[in-house]
Amino acid sequence: MSAARKTNLSLAVVVVIIAGAVSVAAVLGDRTSEVVPNVVTTSTSTTNPVGDSDSEEAPITADASGARPANLDGSWFSGQLKGDADFAMEKLRCSELRPYLTLDLCAVASTSHGAFMLTASEGYWDPAEPDEAGVVEIPLYFNTYTFSAIGGPPRAVKDLEGLTTRDYESSFGTRTIQLFRGKLGRDEILALVSSGDADSASYQVVHIVAMSSTGAPVVVATYSGTDLRLAIDRASVVLSFSRYGPPTGEECCPDYATIMHLTPGPNGWTEIFTSTEQTEVLLDGMTPLSLIDKYVFPFKSSGSGSN
Repeated sequence: MSAARKTNLSLAVVVVIIAGAVSVAAVLGDRTSEVVPNVVTTSTSTTNPVGDSDSEEAPITADASGARPANLDGSWFSGQLKGDADFAMEKLRCSELRPYLTLDLCAVASTSHGAFMLTASEGYWDPAEPDEAGVVEIPLYFNTYTFSAIGGPPRAVKDLEGLTTRDYESSFGTRTIQLFRGKLGRDEILALVSSGDADSASYQVVHIVAMSSTGAPVVVATYSGTDLRLAIDRASVVLSFSRYGPPTGEECCPDYATIMHLTPGPNGWTEIFTSTEQTEVLLDGMTPLSLIDKYVFPFKSSGSGSN
């Protein structure tokens, strides 16, 4: 079809559309003025709308925080097995693994679904071999093991991996990771607590590792905060860490604390939290976790050399 014929055809279509519109208008006559336009209207009222949380009529509930899945953001553990290995042993024990590996952290937890072992080993690094960014990273590798005699001799089977690193020349100074153990009901749990991850000496990160109801070690919660404390209260692990309180008058921000209750259940661990005045946070009557092992990252100001 030529360009001229295309133009003529387009003009014809426009004429037909216009003619159709005129015909419709003629049929409807004045009734078109009765059609209510579909227009969105706005209100200039200054009163609170229904459901506004600022309304004085909104119900106020005390202690309204409910249970939700425990936080797992920032976990060191990926669960991806990059280097599988089994280690022959008669019982899941750190002493039976040390002939095979250099362990910087190690602890075994006994549970009603079987025992598991958590270890950490410092990886290779050299202050004379920085990466492309000029940083000398010190890696610390984590592994969990369970015990098995299926399909072979009794042995430790690695089933979960993790990693955290530290800049050898970090201006923050010492970074320490402590390994704690506690008993929750019939089951023991392990907690990794890292200090010195920021410019505040009191800032800490905690990873809690437990056995699932199906018999696999899993990271069940990760949290961070300042002045972190751990304890066990009956069926829950309790964490407290500092937060600001509400300003009162000319005073600003009295010391308060977040109180986190972590509880295992059939669908995983859940958290319930609230806040309270710091002076009341003593975790009295609760069972503290036991310190099992500790690791300190080397750093330049200490005069450490390569490993």
